[in-house]
Amino acid sequence: MIEIRSEQMDALERARLEVVLSKIIQQLQDQFPDSPPVDELRKELQPMVDQVSAWNIHSGGFLALHVLASKAVGADYHTLPGFEAAFADTAISDELKEEWLGAWLKNLQESNKKGN
Repeated sequence: MIEIRSEQMDALERARLEVVLSKIIQQLQDQFPDSPPVDELRKELQPMVDQVSAWNIHSGGFLALHVLASKAVGADYHTLPGFEAAFADTAISDELKEEWLGAWLKNLQESNKKGN
């Protein structure tokens, strides 16, 4: 029987988030030709991977939304009342957290469109 220790699972989850980060960096470079070099972008975005890992969230989709929210709203958006507690709550699934954050960003975008 194959045994996987929790440290090994943590390393696998961390590696998955790093792959997603690499894809986000590539997308930013493709979309914005004047974006900083890969190493600089990675250095800037790495704290976001660390934050998602600290919340024990393993969803690459959530990481992408977290990067978007950090850039669109501000790197400290998650300090708004209720956000950090919800993100760190292990009783809430990664999928539900991702869905909620995506809906929040969409509502924010729609509110901005109405305000203009």
